[in-house]
Amino acid sequence: MKEICAGAAGEELAMDKFWGRKDVLLLVPGSLPCLRGVYSHALKLGKLHQFRYIRMTNDSYVLGTAEKLIRDEIRRSALRKGVKIIILYLSCLDILIRIDFKDIETKMSKETGCIVKCFFRGPLAKTDQGDHLSAEELLDVFPLEELEIDDEEDLPPPMSDAAGISDWLRADGYANALITPAGCRSCLRDMDMEMGQRHVYYTETKGADYIFGFEDTVEKQTETIYREKKYAHVGLIGSAVPSFMGFDEAGVIRDERTVYFPSDGFHDAVSGVSMAQLMTVKESSFSDRAKGKYVEVLGYSPLLCGGQKQYAHCLSFIKSLGYEVLFSGQSPERNERPSLVWVVSSAGIMAGEWIRDTWNVPLLISVPVGDHAFSTWKKNVAEMIGGTKETRTLQIHNNMVPMRYEERMIFVGDPLHTMAMAHYFWHEGVRNVCLAAYGWTKEVERIYQRAPGSERIQIFRDKEELRALCEDKDIVVADPLLARVIEKKRIVPFPWGLFSGRMMLTEESGALGIRMEKLLKHCLAAMDRYRKEKKT
Repeated sequence: MKEICAGAAGEELAMDKFWGRKDVLLLVPGSLPCLRGVYSHALKLGKLHQFRYIRMTNDSYVLGTAEKLIRDEIRRSALRKGVKIIILYLSCLDILIRIDFKDIETKMSKETGCIVKCFFRGPLAKTDQGDHLSAEELLDVFPLEELEIDDEEDLPPPMSDAAGISDWLRADGYANALITPAGCRSCLRDMDMEMGQRHVYYTETKGADYIFGFEDTVEKQTETIYREKKYAHVGLIGSAVPSFMGFDEAGVIRDERTVYFPSDGFHDAVSGVSMAQLMTVKESSFSDRAKGKYVEVLGYSPLLCGGQKQYAHCLSFIKSLGYEVLFSGQSPERNERPSLVWVVSSAGIMAGEWIRDTWNVPLLISVPVGDHAFSTWKKNVAEMIGGTKETRTLQIHNNMVPMRYEERMIFVGDPLHTMAMAHYFWHEGVRNVCLAAYGWTKEVERIYQRAPGSERIQIFRDKEELRALCEDKDIVVADPLLARVIEKKRIVPFPWGLFSGRMMLTEESGALGIRMEKLLKHCLAAMDRYRKEKKT
């Protein structure tokens, strides 16, 4: 296995050469690591208007609908102003299932009037039989450039389940090993991995693995990493190709030191972390003994929540009561049940509910933004800790708060974080609030529907739905990369790693972070100034 280190690609890539022309659109199918890898590079180069992706699922490849989805998206892409050449930037799965490359090129070129070409990339492209043209060779046969593609951009594809699990799993003595072709590591290297994170690896695959399966290779390389690196545990993290091929973890996992997380690369990081935490608590070795003097924090990972420093005042209060705080994925497992489970993002809700129901542990789902919420949070912790099965949540419920501001606000992000900020503004007198979350898959929609106050959450699935939700709003609180597709609105930037990766991650980031606190207060001050100006 080779280690993945966060950084940036140093070599010139094929996509750089294609984007040298202004009339070329890169159309990218495949799993989320494929999409995020190209997206991050397009963002860096200012070429997002020349990038478009196709939303696939594992079933798209298993059930044979991938080629139809590709053809349909080529038709839509050809309607874009300025598009003359469409490069289908093939993923490993597209090559593995042998879609009809030649027929796509010939028939779709004739039907759309655009030049449509398939470009073979990644490790499977190197082993594929056929005379495949390089980027330079393709560019040499294209006609002279005459058009320029318009500035329209897609929503950013979210961080993948595999990247989310790797971001969450940070316990001492653990190595994270992504079972994946080499190309899938680029999204972690370029965007979806904290700069300081170490002990993350990917498998070195060979051509035979794509025929006979990854199991033998993974088993040998896992044994090697135990022997040479002296890790206590290895977390094997799945991806699209081994999932499609039916990876048999039973043939690889020899003892309890190794755990396999069956991510498939088509689900987002919220789904991935939710699945991994639920797996972990179900396999926990809690005994029936008395509860331990600790609080378990679920749902936290740096990219999904921000810097851990934001919780300092909360952790200090818990410790003042005589309890430790353990973050799932970062702390060693305990044999005793926790005295309280505290969920800080949607990714922890399902695991928290399972511990509550199975082990009779109280559950607190709350991200306390502002003095009022923090005061209530402290009261809840003090009353619940060490108790029995009970759930308390933070959500908007007080309809007696007088309305002071007329502004209409929408908060886009994780429902626990957006509810926290909306709750803060609600108690300041902003009554026109709306929450929105990106429903990448049905699975993550179901997670969001379990969040407190879910009746207030609007799910959007594409940029048109997001724009419609924002159309009548005065202020939008959202990740800056989402804000790129929202037109002519006052934006309060709220970075979320699901979209922007590590780009804006600092120790002070997060819904409870100092940076966000200043922004929210600045927003209120601006609204106050507007009220005064309106009166005069």
